[in-house]
Amino acid sequence: MHPSSIDGVEDMSTLEELHEAAIMHNLFLRYQKDNIYTNIGSILAAVNPYKRISGLYDGTAVDMYSKHQMGELPPHIFAVANECYRCLWKRHDSQCVLISGESGAGKTESTKLLLKFLSVMSQNSAGTPLSERTTRVEQALVQSSPIMEAFGNAKTSGCVQDVSLDDQQLFDSVMVRISLVSEALNVMEFTEEEIRDVFKLLSAVLQMGNIEFMTAGGAQITSKGGKTKNYKDAI
Repeated sequence: MHPSSIDGVEDMSTLEELHEAAIMHNLFLRYQKDNIYTNIGSILAAVNPYKRISGLYDGTAVDMYSKHQMGELPPHIFAVANECYRCLWKRHDSQCVLISGESGAGKTESTKLLLKFLSVMSQNSAGTPLSERTTRVEQALVQSSPIMEAFGNAKTSGCVQDVSLDDQQLFDSVMVRISLVSEALNVMEFTEEEIRDVFKLLSAVLQMGNIEFMTAGGAQITSKGGKTKNYKDAI
């Protein structure tokens, strides 16, 4: 095995032996040292530590990464966030960060960390006094996470019923989730009427299952069985 694979590297594009075993071994070596972030060129690989790592996301880390270009410091999600922020200001172009991973990998937490960094940077540039910095913006971003979780889980995991729960427990569990989503929509400044419309539409979709829309003759819904009904009847 090449020395770079034995000792581990911060950027896996520099590995002399670039194959699956070398990549996994490098991630494992860094994981053992609580180095959960590793670059692959411009891509950041993150491994969920399933524990808190002291100082990894505190104010000192935000300040340090905000003052350096990507690649000057060890790999970190704040380095990605800072690069986006710099490009946003310098190029005046919209920026996009693609976060991908299996269920439970930490996508939502990574999103919240990105938003935290951007929130702090925006307050710094606006000259917000230290005594006022926690902020409606940051709180709104963090509190909106239940809705991101709700739609994210629906997309990646589907609807999973825990057979260990009875009907009442399942009902209580669903009501808790509905309450969280409703609270998140309130934070995002949806009106009560808009929230009701969201849940009415969601209820109709859940009741009908997989559906197809057709435009011939107006807005109609075609079910799997071939029957067609007006969308108003479904809602």
